[in-house]
Amino acid sequence: MSEKIKNPPGILKVIFEISRILIFIFMFSVFYFMVPPGRCMAAETPLCEICSNEISGQYYKVKDPESDKAEIFVCLSCYESTPRCEVCTGFMRKAHEFGGKNICKGCYEHYKDSPLCEICKINILGAYVKFTDPSTGKVSFVCEPCKKNSPACSLCNLPCASPAKVAGQSLCESCALKAKAAPVCKICDNPILTSYTHYKDKKTGTVIYVCDVCAKANGKCFVCGVPDANLKEAQRKDVCPKCFAELKKCYGCGNYIFRLSYKYDLTEQQYCEGCQKNTDKCDVCGLPTGANPVKLTDGRKICPDCESTAVKDVTEVRDLYASVAVFLSSDYHMNIGNVNKISFKEINEMRELGEKTPTAEKGVIPLGIFSRSGKEFDIFVQKNLPKNLLIGVLAHEYAHAFVHDRLPDFNDTLIDEGFAEWIRHKTLLKIGDDKGAKLIERRKDIYGDGFRKITEIESGKGIEGVFALFEKKW
Repeated sequence: MSEKIKNPPGILKVIFEISRILIFIFMFSVFYFMVPPGRCMAAETPLCEICSNEISGQYYKVKDPESDKAEIFVCLSCYESTPRCEVCTGFMRKAHEFGGKNICKGCYEHYKDSPLCEICKINILGAYVKFTDPSTGKVSFVCEPCKKNSPACSLCNLPCASPAKVAGQSLCESCALKAKAAPVCKICDNPILTSYTHYKDKKTGTVIYVCDVCAKANGKCFVCGVPDANLKEAQRKDVCPKCFAELKKCYGCGNYIFRLSYKYDLTEQQYCEGCQKNTDKCDVCGLPTGANPVKLTDGRKICPDCESTAVKDVTEVRDLYASVAVFLSSDYHMNIGNVNKISFKEINEMRELGEKTPTAEKGVIPLGIFSRSGKEFDIFVQKNLPKNLLIGVLAHEYAHAFVHDRLPDFNDTLIDEGFAEWIRHKTLLKIGDDKGAKLIERRKDIYGDGFRKITEIESGKGIEGVFALFEKKW
């Protein structure tokens, strides 16, 4: 026997709901795995915004920066064939060529005012670095790829595509141009690209440049103070070759004169500060005697030069006087009485004779004196006078004797001394002592004033006008 049993209505309802949920899950899975995100299945028949055809299959909803719509429909074929922006990789209906790339309208609007890269010279689309030249204030921009792939300038640190080698450093074009105009270091002979010190040559005014690296690595010249790589030692001082070649030696002690020197008129001799300040002056020429003065028996000190030509023999004095007398007699017709004797006198004796001689300068010990007795003259001179100086003294005193032989009462001191110096000047020129002659021209005392007075008369009236001063007027 059989019995038919009916299912209760509640169970059927549960089974139905479970079945409906499973069907939904199955359909969702199929749709999810078979249709990519953004891709839609055409339930209706929309138009593709690119090709304007009806979309019969899959399509995309995309944002279009060139359309007023928020989203547009694009068929699968147009979506796959339309190019992408090389910056944002987004959908690009129309390409804009900019910065070496094809970009969409949105990116173009965003980057159209971007700066040019200093290296690749292309508008920068993306990250970049900004550089400011501290010396000129010029602002430069470099894109990130060029910054990574280009070497940096050794001077400004700016990346550069083709650096130039200057003084062992890699420089950009701008810094290389600066290097051409940069001063050159005296020591390494390279353009100075960093800090330096300049020195001015006091003699020529030339400016000398030394880079800080060379200045630290080398000592300074004791004379000019400029660093140098080839210093020479001179008397325990470091001197550069240029200054060493120009060093003078002191005429007194023979040592090098490094800085301060003393030079006297009409001589080429130079003296160091020590000889000038610490040694005696020659009692004959007035120059420093140096380390080895010659001491005379009368207490005088003379320099070696004056000692080398000093007249010590009275016979030589007579010979020199004879030569002076012949010259003045033949060239200027200056004849005087006979000379009785010629002798040397000590300093004290010359002082006393000078005080008794009317023509002698008061308060000054004369170097020589003509003493007249009737028609005869006695000549007294200091011993050890240099030869040229003695000749000039003899000529000077001879001129006094000539004037007072013709005009015993002549008392114009300016003319008298001026004429005697004028004759001495002529005599020194005769023997070739130009320096001694120029010393007369530069004298600022009565002797110099008188000499210039006689010279003016000679210029206006000739030698005859000079000698006319001493003609007897009856």
